[in-house]
Amino acid sequence: MAGVLVAGRRSAGALVLTLVASVLTVVNSTAAEAYPGADDIAAAQAAAEDQAATVSQLDAAIAQLEGAAQEANIAALSAAEDYNVAQEANITAQRDLFSANARADEADEALDEATSALAAVALADYRNGGDLASLEAIMTADGFDEVITRTESLDRASSQVESALQQVKAAELVSETMRAAAEDAADTASAAEQEASDSLDTAQAAQSNANAAVDSAAAVQTEAIAKLAELNNTTVALEQERQDGLAAERAAAEAAAAQKAAEEQAAADAAAEAAAAKEAEDAAAAKKAAEAAAAKKAAEEAAAAEKESSKSSSSSGSSSSGSSSSGSSSSDKSSSSGSSSSGSSSSGSSSSGSSSSDDDDDSSSSGSSSSGSSSSSGSSSSGSSSSGSSSSSSGSSNSGSSSSSGSSSSGSSSSGSSSSSSWKSTASQGQSAATYAISLTGATYAYAGSGPAYDCSGLTQAAWGSVGYYIPHSSRLQYSYTTHVSFSQLRVGDLIFWGTGKNASAIYHVAIYIGNGKVMEASSPGHLAGTRVYNNWAVSDIMPYAGRV
Repeated sequence: MAGVLVAGRRSAGALVLTLVASVLTVVNSTAAEAYPGADDIAAAQAAAEDQAATVSQLDAAIAQLEGAAQEANIAALSAAEDYNVAQEANITAQRDLFSANARADEADEALDEATSALAAVALADYRNGGDLASLEAIMTADGFDEVITRTESLDRASSQVESALQQVKAAELVSETMRAAAEDAADTASAAEQEASDSLDTAQAAQSNANAAVDSAAAVQTEAIAKLAELNNTTVALEQERQDGLAAERAAAEAAAAQKAAEEQAAADAAAEAAAAKEAEDAAAAKKAAEAAAAKKAAEEAAAAEKESSKSSSSSGSSSSGSSSSGSSSSDKSSSSGSSSSGSSSSGSSSSGSSSSDDDDDSSSSGSSSSGSSSSSGSSSSGSSSSGSSSSSSGSSNSGSSSSSGSSSSGSSSSGSSSSSSWKSTASQGQSAATYAISLTGATYAYAGSGPAYDCSGLTQAAWGSVGYYIPHSSRLQYSYTTHVSFSQLRVGDLIFWGTGKNASAIYHVAIYIGNGKVMEASSPGHLAGTRVYNNWAVSDIMPYAGRV
């Protein structure tokens, strides 16, 4: 057994050496560097030609071919997206140039009008008795600068001429500024146009390389399958079926891994949302508790202050009542009356005492105790007790009620607030956009195409444009333009993106979701627009979030 393992290792080592050595003989070095995946295709070719290659090694080589062709296609799509970005910048630059030229032309016209107005004012000034030199200085001047120079040198220029001169100066400044801006815009537009042209050349070259990679991979795969049919003692057709089955298994495994990753991402998103909600809930509860504690403290302080005030008033009132009682023959009656009056005054306000002191006759007949009642808010123990208790109780009750009401209001406001969604479209509009996209089935592919031929972002732009929403003509720009939603919230009309390494800056493809796990897309040159299951291609590059308009 050990001898078999050693022999196997030697055989594998020999195969590796054969693969490396064969790369240069099967694909020349220039071609190998020409496009992504060329090295993998060369290695697979070497494996197919190696007489010592095993079934598993050839199976692996065929799988490698699939990856190489896909890598070349992705490189072509990335180059096409680079062209889209450059073309968007070019279009923006050309629009800016048009606007800058229009503003410069307007400024020139304004300068002409200001200069004509200056001449007219100078003529009118001359007709009204002005100096002929003023008119000649302006009319014979050669250019705007000389007009200004000559006019400024005239000592007898009228105020109207001076005003017209200032308008010419301002118009000339605006004209120079606008013309300079137009020249800058022209430079920017020229550079953007060249960049777009270069990007298109690069994209077309990348697509040619991708086509070459696909053709080479197909040829090598045919050779490898024939070799496998020999080794397995079967027909090429049956071996092709076996390879198709293996390819389907690889796709299913990749899709399952992507699905698992999406579920984990959705779970992480849900956990983050739940944590944020809990944090907000705890913050609201803490705020409510703090408000309740503050209200309670305020109520206690108010009650203590009221009690202290009542004690102070009671002491003062008792002293006054004692003095009055010694001078009155009907002290008991007065005391009783005072107590009653005090109780009334206490539960109402100190104004009761004030009214008693204002009426000397009533004060005398009811007893001096009544006067004491006014100053003490209840001099008798009964009145005082009633006053203190009632006031404190009333204050506490009101304060507590106010606290409860405030706290409740705060809680209601906190729980009632919710953040609105940041996307603009409705579900029905998403459905309409998807329906329009499907209507474009069979459209040909064109770089930066926006109809009747389309590229990927041109098709999604047209779909959403059909329901009144603008999105940029670039998959990368569309990703940054839309609101990101997790795949657990995916709805018809959302956009699904592909980017190398799930990197937003390396996005190279976009498609519109139409439901049931499918997308509508314009895929690549040579292919017509159509639908497919979204997770059956380049699954590892699917961006973790979809985009909602």
